[in-house]
Amino acid sequence: MSLYFLNLKSRGRLIAEPDGSDLPNLAAALREALEAAREILASAIRQGAEPPVDLIFITDELGTELAAIPLIEALPASMQERLR
Repeated sequence: MSLYFLNLKSRGRLIAEPDGSDLPNLAAALREALEAAREILASAIRQGAEPPVDLIFITDELGTELAAIPLIEALPASMQERLR
């Protein structure tokens, strides 16, 4: 298990996850980030508001950025195409 952090970028401001999650690999961290993005989008839609986050980026315990997930990637592929 490795420690991964799902950090947020909101309108250019970074919001660091303080605790991280023990996950088996980067693929698991990517799944977690995608699920978090879906929850953020769903909450914004329910509230009729803009999503408060633009991007989720994954870092390791040393702070190395491993991946970035724009919120649009949480949408089904057909919706992504229409919005691009």
